[in-house]
Amino acid sequence: MKMKLTNLIALVLLSVSFHASAQESLNREIGLRGRNFDSYGLIYKFEKDSGVFRRYRAASASIYIGMMPITSSTSFGIYTAKEKRKALSPKLTLVRGWEWGIAASIHSYYRNEIALVAPSVGYIVGGQYRINKDLVASLEVVPSLSVNYIGGGILILGSLGGSQSHINFTVAHTFSSPERKPKKKR
Repeated sequence: MKMKLTNLIALVLLSVSFHASAQESLNREIGLRGRNFDSYGLIYKFEKDSGVFRRYRAASASIYIGMMPITSSTSFGIYTAKEKRKALSPKLTLVRGWEWGIAASIHSYYRNEIALVAPSVGYIVGGQYRINKDLVASLEVVPSLSVNYIGGGILILGSLGGSQSHINFTVAHTFSSPERKPKKKR
């Protein structure tokens, strides 16, 4: 009886390890993204196909307190993109792709507040450098076109570039994890 239990445990452990190694692994990245010292964000990427990543990022709440005419400003944005990569060398990769997003901000002029909502579309162009197997750094620019809706119904079309056209720096941790299969409905 003791031998059968040992064989059963060994068989279960072997099948679990075989099943875990047979699963597809999914390459992922999570990191911090910034520009200057006033704009920060989080970024998360996962590989959809070879050389194609889906990415999501949340832009920071930028706070600016300065002299007239703007006394303060704060904003937040959410963006998604399909990122294509092309290896230029073993450590350097070209990154490009379309990005869609929406941002909201509040600006205080003297004692008046103006709310702004801005959906946008942009094109990512940049490079990513692999520092080691767990860490990457990248520089990219996202020239964009946005439509700005200002509180009170005013519409400004064709804001090209704006805050998205600055050079952004990202440091991300890379890792692989088993790909999750969708559960079957019963």
